Amino acid sequence: MDVEVKFPDRHLSVVAAICEFIALAYFEQLKVSHDAWQVCAEALAKRIYRYSELTALQQQLIRETLIAWLQSQMLNAQPEKTFIRNKAAQVFALVFVTEYLSTWPKFIFDILSVVGLNPRGVDLYLRVLMAIDAEVVDRDIIHTPEEARRNTLLKDTMREQCVPNLVESWYQILQTYQHTNSEVTCQCLEVIGAYVSWIDLTLIANDRFINMLLGHMSVEVLREEACDCLYEIVNKGMDPVDKTKLVESLCQVLQSAGFFSIEQEEDVDFLARFSKLVNGMGQSLVVSWTKLAKSGDLKNAHDTLQSIESKVPLMLQLLIHEDDDISSNIIGFCYEYLHILKQ
Repeated sequence: MDVEVKFPDRHLSVVAAICEFIALAYFEQLKVSHDAWQVCAEALAKRIYRYSELTALQQQLIRETLIAWLQSQMLNAQPEKTFIRNKAAQVFALVFVTEYLSTWPKFIFDILSVVGLNPRGVDLYLRVLMAIDAEVVDRDIIHTPEEARRNTLLKDTMREQCVPNLVESWYQILQTYQHTNSEVTCQCLEVIGAYVSWIDLTLIANDRFINMLLGHMSVEVLREEACDCLYEIVNKGMDPVDKTKLVESLCQVLQSAGFFSIEQEEDVDFLARFSKLVNGMGQSLVVSWTKLAKSGDLKNAHDTLQSIESKVPLMLQLLIHEDDDISSNIIGFCYEYLHILKQ
């Protein structure tokens, strides 16, 4: 049975975005076509503006055009301007939310098969993933109930079909470009941080990923994005005992690498990110302690409380920093620790 899915008005922009994206190529074809006037007249007469009104053949042509454009980008002498790449990513994302559950279930695999590890292809692939996040996951965007149901189904289907492949592609990208292409590496870290909130955390919170991220903390051009990525990982809900172990292992490595020596760090932008990370780790430990104490697991609750208290000197160093961004980023942990003391 065919089911027609109706999309809200803001998704009607898919055709407008596609038109912007493929207009040049399409107009070039029209220039040499003898019946170009008929094509334009028919489109105007029939008011073909909505994506859902296109025929299956026309939608297939759009899919093929997108993939062909993606392939062409890896052969061009110069990359497209940033705003064009962003517009292209938006088009791919809009087509994804429209077709992934029905006519294009191999969307991710088709893109991966085209881009491989080509740096320009990887750049576009990561932009597409961030655009998908903006359409499907971003909590700052208000969605209708219908959109929310669709987005839940999209995420569930992705978890079943392609998330492990996404994660593996991220690892290969980081491994390939962490020493040679900081822009692509930072893009990849941003994608991981965005997706970690709804995918299986064990795919990311494991030795190979964590060790790589901790290594990035020592690279000046990568460490701010690595900080943000680690923050998203420690903020992810998980078993309280496992969360305590994860935070402790991160802290041990960071401390041994000298990151707890705040007075020796002059980069305030990085310290602001680091303060946010410490705040996230501290608050996560407080949540774990609360759960363990309520469940009567006194031993693990005691161990977690000790872990919290061991972070207090670092918390205070960040709190008294003269830079407001650094000190304000740690306030949440301070308040929650004071609440524990009152109890």
